[in-house]
Amino acid sequence: MILDLDINSIEGVHDIARTSRRINRVYGCSLVSHYQSSEQSISYEMHLHTIEQRYESSIVSVVKKDVRVNNSRSYKSIDYLAVHCASVLYPLQLLITDKLEILDLVNHQEICKRWEIKKKELEKEFAKNDFLKRYLYQMEVTLLDKRSVLNSIAQDLFFHTLRNSMYRGSNSARNEILLPMVPNTSPISYEVFQKSSKRLDENSLFKIQLKGKVNDPRSPYEIATGNPVSLKENNDEVLKGSYKGSYQLEPTGVLRHAKFIASVLLPFDRSRTLEFTCYFLPEKCR
Repeated sequence: MILDLDINSIEGVHDIARTSRRINRVYGCSLVSHYQSSEQSISYEMHLHTIEQRYESSIVSVVKKDVRVNNSRSYKSIDYLAVHCASVLYPLQLLITDKLEILDLVNHQEICKRWEIKKKELEKEFAKNDFLKRYLYQMEVTLLDKRSVLNSIAQDLFFHTLRNSMYRGSNSARNEILLPMVPNTSPISYEVFQKSSKRLDENSLFKIQLKGKVNDPRSPYEIATGNPVSLKENNDEVLKGSYKGSYQLEPTGVLRHAKFIASVLLPFDRSRTLEFTCYFLPEKCR
């Protein structure tokens, strides 16, 4: 049975986190990246629970589990190294607002201590590989700087999905989405419009559809190389790409399912596409 839903009465209720209630959620995530003819996938679980509540904020623990690259736990050297370097971040302890704005990384010193132990292990394992040793150095520069770590978290697709403010908008609402589409490049801006359902569906879920396109002043060349160039009136110099997504939420505000597909067209007709899916796993909640 489909029930009528008054959107105006729902707005403001559909916050993924409220300090008035504790967070205890587990999400499965998958990311598939396409670039020309190559494809890479990664899947993992994110476990969140509140460990301390404060006035208008709370400290939430985030644990990343069961990471698989290309559906396997056996990685190529660079994949193996990336996964093990990133593992020192978890568990994360984040100070967040009731709208999931990240205010601080509470356990940064603990992460730095974990890194010192992990670095020694990896240095022994990759002692003869200069490229991977340089990778370790670059990772260390990021991890030891709290601001850099917070910036990385802010660009993480899982956190991006959870705190997306458009959960609470109305039909035809226009919003900007920033996505890290190209490695080592600032996120690309997409202009996105949403369409919200006015009724709960047969599963008692509230649905929001999102659709848009790239709205970024940079050129394809600048995105691909990091070198700024002046835009010409030629349409080929304008960055192009699309965004399509959907969210399913319970009336209580718990995100049940989210998915988006975003693309950007780079020079020489090289396209990069990201497909991200996030789904609630209630059976794994403590």
